Amino acid sequence: MNDLLNALPDDARVWLYVADRPLTEDEQAALTNGLAAFFRSWHTHKIPVVGGAAVLHSQLLAVAGTTTDGPDLSGCGIDQHVREVEQLGSRLGVTWLGGLDVAFLRPNAERLETTMRPAFKRGLAEGTIPMDSRVLDVATSTLGALRRGEALRPVADGPFARWIPDVPAL
Repeated sequence: MNDLLNALPDDARVWLYVADRPLTEDEQAALTNGLAAFFRSWHTHKIPVVGGAAVLHSQLLAVAGTTTDGPDLSGCGIDQHVREVEQLGSRLGVTWLGGLDVAFLRPNAERLETTMRPAFKRGLAEGTIPMDSRVLDVATSTLGALRRGEALRPVADGPFARWIPDVPAL
């Protein structure tokens, strides 16, 4: 992962943001450095939050956080980090993709690809997107799941399985 995430436990909450384009090394550093500064004052209901962030696949921002004592991270603590991510993205000219977008990795690829849901469905049906691609599950909620590779799920094992066309038996 990255040093900012390595210190956090597996049960830390994680949020995944997909940039509209691959980020340069300078942009990745600006994001992680900006978030590192934010983490020094991050809190939820007056309880300090320990945070970490990393850019994966040049386009996927993972932000994780946990409280050291007290209630789980919620409400205002979540809102604070969302605002920070949006502000940093805005300064860098980055748009974070929304719920109608799909981020995926083709087999043996290192770089994420993104497309709208209808185009992803069409790509599966036409065979232009391989069935053994892995799709980003932005609902991944813990750092442990991200570490275990559960955020990138095979198409057939995720919410898009219903879009896999039936293949006639030979």
